[in-house]
Amino acid sequence: MLQLSKELRSICTTWKHNRRAILAAANASATAPAGGAAPAPAREQPAPSGRRKVCAIGAGQGRVGDGGVVKAVHYHSLNDSKMKALLIRVGLPVGGGKAAMVARHKRLVLLSAASNDREVPLPKAQLLRQVAAWEREKDKERMANAKTARAGLVSGSAGSGGGSRQALRPAGTGGAAAAGDGSPPPESEKIVISKEMKDGFSALIASARSPLRTGLRLCSCEQRDFPLLC
Repeated sequence: MLQLSKELRSICTTWKHNRRAILAAANASATAPAGGAAPAPAREQPAPSGRRKVCAIGAGQGRVGDGGVVKAVHYHSLNDSKMKALLIRVGLPVGGGKAAMVARHKRLVLLSAASNDREVPLPKAQLLRQVAAWEREKDKERMANAKTARAGLVSGSAGSGGGSRQALRPAGTGGAAAAGDGSPPPESEKIVISKEMKDGFSALIASARSPLRTGLRLCSCEQRDFPLLC
């Protein structure tokens, strides 16, 4: 019984396929003109889209200004050789280090995105010229900043009057000390040395020199603050 049911199911399936083929052939013969075969149905064309085509730089296109835009990539995942290949593909120079190449490509991404929003996008050559002009301006600005910093260092060292002596003066002393004109500090800034301190220093110096002449040694007495000769 099981084998018979399988055969019946197979016969029914075959009959259904044959029936569909027969019906399709009958419909085709009924709609065909009398003098020839039935024409092939016309393929419908997709409706044109109003959106501009966006060309991804990773796909090897990178056309700028002709309806496409250069897209940013993950720069940290690119080494120097891949970064150079990326810049060559879009027509940018490959001079400088990786940081300069990344900045150059980011500028082109920004300019191409702005150009793509225009009614008439700018040509690729014009965008590349804008990137080159931007890079020249950045170089001029960097050189001007370095020159200004160097001039500030020179003028600061020349105006100090004593150089390191002024740098060693305490901040906020004002007046002649701040100007560095070599004048003595005011009375409030003078260090007051008492007579006891002077006597102690004199004794210390004398005790340090005495062994060189007499061959005696130094000792430290508990009753005195400074080492003296015993």
